[in-house]
Amino acid sequence: MHAPGSGYSTPLASRLRPPPINAPALSDALSALASGPVPISPLSRQRRAPLPGHAPAVIVQETSFKYTLNVQLPNTISPEMVTITAVKGDKMKVVADAWHMESNCHYEWLITFPPRDIDMSTVHAKFGQDGLLSIDVRRLHNSAQY
Repeated sequence: MHAPGSGYSTPLASRLRPPPINAPALSDALSALASGPVPISPLSRQRRAPLPGHAPAVIVQETSFKYTLNVQLPNTISPEMVTITAVKGDKMKVVADAWHMESNCHYEWLITFPPRDIDMSTVHAKFGQDGLLSIDVRRLHNSAQY
């Protein structure tokens, strides 16, 4: 067996048990977190996004043949900084990110269309010199309302 004082004399269960939690110290730490501002991670997209209500609005125009979405982007955004993605469930995500900047430079929109109303394979985007992003999405001709 092991010699006394070698650290092996304690039962295994007691060695695996976590140390007791000091409840007042934990409570103080939690209240300090709740009372002060929580720092934003430097990797967070929120850090680079404009304040709520300050992002450019998406204007949606609807005809019987297509949807047209227009958004006036800041002049710091160029065409290669825009990504348009089809998302499951008749949704489209638009991300515009000026990766060379640190603030007010990341914009995201999630557009939800009526179920089975659009043809995502027909998305066409134009980026004007004035920063106007225009996205056309063709509607399905047999778009019966369910």
